[in-house]
Amino acid sequence: MRELGEVFQFTLKLWKSLEEYLRKYSVAGQNLKVVPLDRVFYHEYVLGIAIVDADGRPQLIIVTSRNPLERYSIARALCFATLALKHHNLDKTPLFATANDRIMILFRGIKKEKLEKLVDITKCMERHIFGEEGGSALKPCAYSSLLREYFLARLEKPLSDETIIRLFEIYKVEWIAETRVTPAPLYNRIVIQSVPYEKHIMDLIKELENHQLMVRVGEWFKSSRGNSIWSIWALDHGRRPDLGAEEFFYFSRNKVDFWNSKVPYFRDVIEEYLVPAIKASRYVRTFVFTEEDWRPSWILVLHERRDALPWQIEEYIRWGETWCSTGIGGRICSKAEACKSREEAGEPYFYGWYDLGGYIPTPIMAVRRSGYHPQFFLVSMLNLVADDDIIALIPRVKVRIGGITYDPEEYNVKYSYVIDSVKSNIKLDEVEIKALLAYLNSTFSWLWLEQNARYTARGSIVLDVDVVDKMPVLNVKKIDRSIVEELAKLFDKLEFTTRSIVETRRITIKESEKPEIFKEVREVFRKIDTKVSEILEISIDVDELWSYAREMMEMMRERAACHTDFVLYTLTSLVEDEIIRRYKRKFGGDKERHGQQNRKVNGSQRRRREHDEPYSEGS
Repeated sequence: MRELGEVFQFTLKLWKSLEEYLRKYSVAGQNLKVVPLDRVFYHEYVLGIAIVDADGRPQLIIVTSRNPLERYSIARALCFATLALKHHNLDKTPLFATANDRIMILFRGIKKEKLEKLVDITKCMERHIFGEEGGSALKPCAYSSLLREYFLARLEKPLSDETIIRLFEIYKVEWIAETRVTPAPLYNRIVIQSVPYEKHIMDLIKELENHQLMVRVGEWFKSSRGNSIWSIWALDHGRRPDLGAEEFFYFSRNKVDFWNSKVPYFRDVIEEYLVPAIKASRYVRTFVFTEEDWRPSWILVLHERRDALPWQIEEYIRWGETWCSTGIGGRICSKAEACKSREEAGEPYFYGWYDLGGYIPTPIMAVRRSGYHPQFFLVSMLNLVADDDIIALIPRVKVRIGGITYDPEEYNVKYSYVIDSVKSNIKLDEVEIKALLAYLNSTFSWLWLEQNARYTARGSIVLDVDVVDKMPVLNVKKIDRSIVEELAKLFDKLEFTTRSIVETRRITIKESEKPEIFKEVREVFRKIDTKVSEILEISIDVDELWSYAREMMEMMRERAACHTDFVLYTLTSLVEDEIIRRYKRKFGGDKERHGQQNRKVNGSQRRRREHDEPYSEGS
């Protein structure tokens, strides 16, 4: 009885340690939690712990016992993992473990089709599974098979912080082996999202997502990397949205002059097809992009059949098929992947590789790699094209700003219905758009992105369209008009204050300069945050919110830098392991003999290099 009491006390302590860890950290991008085993099984009482995901699916089963290596202990753990598989209709059991206060024995998950060779499911459902007779649930040779084929790790001192961390690191590795997430989001989920969050901050993020006065960005806008038809179409069809041959599509004044000197009247003809462009995000200096911010740069938008184009343009296209070369790999421009995809897609979207399909005027854009702080901005130029370095929020609703109407139905008729889920019954005016921009640049939005956005190796935020579509934003249609107007005025103040600083210093907002500039407009951000908290009736210290977002950003960068070093170290280790493996496969097991041979070879090569050195230097 005393021994059973000790196991019970250990179970409570382990529960507390696991719960404390999972309260601070997400694991492989998942918010896991600790529950008693009887929450996931129909048994009345089970002495053990289950780690479950947000949907209640068990990820790890831990059975506590006096001797974790005994047959009956392992049988019980496997039985509960099998019952979890059956109860939750899984393809594979969760990881399972046995533990006492000295050691934990961890096993990997077992596929459904292999379980029948290891365990008797009928016996697992009997009451005697709780006692030492539970070992009978294992089939012949199953005990040795489990230790030989499914054993993952023997962890000392299960209650220590180091062991808890090690346990979930192993879980991450097993999760990576099963996941189909691509490398970049995978990095974000297992490295970035392992940062500790205070519970009230996590609650705040969930409240933003579920609040009745919030709506997802994707409800009103279609996020795209750039606003050309090619960019929108490419993302919808799983292609890269970059133009494919910048040397061909981008024009400067010097380039126009050069071609005009080679081809008669080229300037007069080409101007009709050149659309002002944001060539680099560094030219987005504040929160409104004006004609004064624009640096003379154009993108060639040729949405016409080739045989209908002037001969000067035909000459330029032929150059793109012969002498024009991409910067990467030196391909002919027309053979770039994006160009070939447009050629293959064909009409009605594209008339050839040279055709970007047109563009959709877009009032709201964002810097994709925003670095220090998200930067969503209002576009005051109607005719403007952005490439994939800029996130464009293509309206799914009607938008009217300064006498200009952005009508998605009109663009769909013109461009073969490239905008899906149009809601023509919703109309947003300039005041409402500015109120949305005030929120998108608030600390609430920043904090949400710190949790959900992807990061570069340097720790900078990268906005992806699927993340932006899911962003919660104020539903200005459900908020009193006077309050919406107050938010719009705060956005105007944010723009005025930031532009005053930038123009006084005659600088652009580079990533390295953002922290200092945004510190100086901190008071405006504070007013926006205060107004948002009042609208949503969220009681929170906005200064604490700002500080926490900054701390998270700094932590992300620090962890990203550490992760870069870790990746380099890991890759080096993998290469070394591969060299050793190939060496053994080639030469066999007599390492000492072959080591001596290698030393002789290396010595002769060294003497040869020493002998040849003067000649190689002279040559």
